[in-house]
Amino acid sequence: FQGLHLKVLFFEILSMACWLAILVLIALMINSMRRSVRDQHPLPKSNILNMRLIGLFIILNQLFEGLVYSLGHRMVELLYSAEQGSYGEFFPIDYGMVLLGLLVLFGAEVFAIGSRLSEEQRLTI
Repeated sequence: FQGLHLKVLFFEILSMACWLAILVLIALMINSMRRSVRDQHPLPKSNILNMRLIGLFIILNQLFEGLVYSLGHRMVELLYSAEQGSYGEFFPIDYGMVLLGLLVLFGAEVFAIGSRLSEEQRLTI
């Protein structure tokens, strides 16, 4: 029981760390966008990397939350000496958030293509 409790705590901390990283990356992107508009370079490469990381952290967060939920159910089964699976054997994931993460990753790839095209245009003139 104690080992499961530590695993739940570990995955919960990882989930919170993902959200903290997402918020920090968004703040960095906003600051970078503010500077890039002033410098007339709208698609900096650092924002593309930040968007990819945000999408990855959103998806990882959902996996960690699913693990926390599943391990929590297992702890309840052990606490009440219930048979395994009596409280449900499933891995809940918020598919809307996973879709959001995939859309952010897709957006990052669109920005990467736009950045390459902008760089090629700048070099041809």
